[in-house]
Amino acid sequence: MEVSFEQARELLRLHLLSEGDNSSYIADWGFGNVQWWDVPCGRVELLVECNQEFLEVGAPAWFVNKLTGEVRAGSAGFNPDFFFSDELGGMEPYGDVPAMFLQNFNPEDVDDS
Repeated sequence: MEVSFEQARELLRLHLLSEGDNSSYIADWGFGNVQWWDVPCGRVELLVECNQEFLEVGAPAWFVNKLTGEVRAGSAGFNPDFFFSDELGGMEPYGDVPAMFLQNFNPEDVDDS
């Protein structure tokens, strides 16, 4: 059975709690491919309010395996072999991803209907 995005959020929450982090906001949107969910977490000011002043360069991104439920961190500076691996290729937006988090965002592509 495949791990849903909501289940991935809960698995990430439990993982963060096990590391003593009970304050990070876990977004209700993210990205996914065939194998992984990319579940953004961090400060509300960044993930909800889209205030770029709270952007953390180098902070790890969190991923949850859709088949096993494994939670794994990765960034250019932390676990780069995984972060730049083919396993994470082909990520597509899931949910209402704020425009500032979409790569190659073009405001003319937004469907306002």
